[in-house]
Amino acid sequence: MGYPRAKRDVLDRYLQDSACGTWELLADAVHAGGVAAIKKAGWPLPGQIKHEWAEKIGPFMSLNQNSSPSFGKFRDALSRLVS
Repeated sequence: MGYPRAKRDVLDRYLQDSACGTWELLADAVHAGGVAAIKKAGWPLPGQIKHEWAEKIGPFMSLNQNSSPSFGKFRDALSRLVS
């Protein structure tokens, strides 16, 4: 995992493909001070942090075993486009 010291109790509150404030939950799990610290700092920190997360977490994703229905649709659409 890109963040081995992430707060597991926070990550366990995530509901797959729900409108639950995904980036906010991730912030509370991995960023010092959580989402409150990021929002307090303001722009451009939220965008920079999300970019960092994508770089660190992306390599650990299994594209074909991802259980997210929305990610599966995205992946399959990209596959159709490139074939």
